[in-house]
Amino acid sequence: MSVKDIGIGKKIGGGFGVVLILLAVAGVMTFLGIEGIVANGKEVIEGNRLDGNLAQKEIDHMNWASKLNAFLNDPNITEINIQVDPKKCAFGKWYHGSERRKAAEQVPSLAPILAAMQEPHRALHESAAQIKKVFRQNHPGLRSDLWSIMAGHLDWAKNVLIKLNRVARDNDSRPRPDFTLGVQLDPEKCFMGRFLAKPATKKMVASFPALAKALKGMEKDHQTMHGSAATIESLIRQGRINEAQEVFQQITMPALAGIKRGLNKAIEAENELQEAYAKALEIFNHKTRPNLKKLQDLLHQVRAETKRYIMSDEVMLKSAEKTQILVSIVALAALILGIIIAFWITKAITKPLRITQGAVARVSEGDFAFTVPDMDRAGNDELGTMLKGVETMRARLSDTFREVMQAARNVAEAANQISQGNQDLSERTQTQASAIEETASAMEEMTASVRQNAENSEKADRLAKEAVTTAQQGDKAVAHAVAAMNEVKESSHKISKIIGVVNEIAFQTNLLALNAAVEAARAGESGRGFAVVAGEVRNLAGRSADAAKEIQTLITDSVTKVEQGNKMVEESGELLKTMIDNSEVMAQSIREISASSREQAQGAEEINEAITQMDNAVQQNAALVEEAAAASENQTSAAEELRSQMGQFKVLGETVAADMSYSQSRADFKSVSKMAIAQKEKTPESIIEEGLDGFE
Repeated sequence: MSVKDIGIGKKIGGGFGVVLILLAVAGVMTFLGIEGIVANGKEVIEGNRLDGNLAQKEIDHMNWASKLNAFLNDPNITEINIQVDPKKCAFGKWYHGSERRKAAEQVPSLAPILAAMQEPHRALHESAAQIKKVFRQNHPGLRSDLWSIMAGHLDWAKNVLIKLNRVARDNDSRPRPDFTLGVQLDPEKCFMGRFLAKPATKKMVASFPALAKALKGMEKDHQTMHGSAATIESLIRQGRINEAQEVFQQITMPALAGIKRGLNKAIEAENELQEAYAKALEIFNHKTRPNLKKLQDLLHQVRAETKRYIMSDEVMLKSAEKTQILVSIVALAALILGIIIAFWITKAITKPLRITQGAVARVSEGDFAFTVPDMDRAGNDELGTMLKGVETMRARLSDTFREVMQAARNVAEAANQISQGNQDLSERTQTQASAIEETASAMEEMTASVRQNAENSEKADRLAKEAVTTAQQGDKAVAHAVAAMNEVKESSHKISKIIGVVNEIAFQTNLLALNAAVEAARAGESGRGFAVVAGEVRNLAGRSADAAKEIQTLITDSVTKVEQGNKMVEESGELLKTMIDNSEVMAQSIREISASSREQAQGAEEINEAITQMDNAVQQNAALVEEAAAASENQTSAAEELRSQMGQFKVLGETVAADMSYSQSRADFKSVSKMAIAQKEKTPESIIEEGLDGFE
């Protein structure tokens, strides 16, 4: 049996079997070497454990001292949790337990060094107990703040006194409405008020009873002092200087003294804490630190002595290196043999796989125009069988795709013919829609003109009616004028008769005056005065006669003119009657024109409605064309997609290519379909609006 016919499982199993045998040999040698390393490692571990324990004990005491130091120097730490019993700390338990004896047995020279550790270790913990007993946490910066508060309030009182004395020296009791002391009147905004409002101060007061008591005792005095300043300022503004001085002496100064007493008590309490802190710090510096240093030195000696008598890491590493070299030789031999076997097995597997991979890659790209190489040298193992199966699959897929390509061509040709038919139908529909659109536009123009004529006729009818009404009113006015002029004429005749009577009276008066003059002349001297009067009466009668003649002349002239005006008014009345008759005839004609225009407008509307119905029918046709276009588009797209997809495949003796004429026809079909869709989207209103736009 040839090597090519051996199964993949047997090839891989045989190779791994050889490698596993070599690995077993290397494993046995490695186990023996590691066993020696482990024995050496135990000794090193015990020594390192002892050294590590001692180093940890040193670190523990350093941390212990660090906590104690932080407790002394950090005001935020109010409690300390450290062990003050030398037998209960970690080192004390180790020192007074069995582990110390084991260390002395392992390294006998450690016994005197370990014995010397007892006294400094005990003194170290006792110093911590003394510190916890005498220590009181102070408050850094508190005394400075309290002194600043006291100094600030003294300056405050000094400024008030200076302003008060300056006003008193003026010896002027007049009101000073704009006067101000220039000091802080609000107790919460002065330095002390701001100090008390700080969260840190509130926290300090909660943990410092003496400070809380002192501040509580001077709270009232503090408010009184600032309140007295407001009172002094108010009194000075009113010109009551003496009363302001009394307030300062009797209220301000006693309140200031109370504040000083409270601040002094707080400072004394803080001084006591400072003294306790100084005692604790002295114990730490003179007892804790020296004993800690002694204990550290002894621990360093123990660690150095331990490293001298216990196997070092260097010795253990040299032993391990020997084992490493031996195992490396065996492993190298196994590696070389494994590489040879792996190369042989890999070549036997990868070559057919590479051929299969190439064939599958070309098939995945749609290329079936090839034959699988080296088929005559393919074995009967799993890979050879797979290679033969790939060639069979390629041949069958090539035949299948050749048949599908021919079917795709037939579908594309049918879709192209349908597309051409839809294109012709869409063009005819578009032509019909354009003609209807032009007709609608022309009808809209005509309807607008007829509607305008109807409106103008109605307007002329209204104007004619108004003209007739106005003429009738003018006729009435003329009739009234004729009547009035007749009345004037009659009045003139009456006045003329009255003037005639007056004229006759003047004539008679003149005769009487003449007779009187004659009689006066007969009377001689005695009738002279009467003659004068008669002469005057005659003059008056003459003047009256002249005036009556003039009035009669004027009245006669007025009567003549009134008669002429009456004739003219009568003629105007005749003309107005003629105008009224003509206006009524014209109004009747205009009404007939208006009725005719309304009938024409109604007819135009009916024509428009008919055109709209025609347009709706055209729109329905366009919708049908669109549906047909959409169906054709889908069919064409499917055909094109099928051709495109099939164009990716290559078979022996044939290659699918794109048809340019088919693509151009499809592009033309898309353009016509868009035109049909656009025409369908036009409503009758939009068509009418387009017609109006063209008319304008």
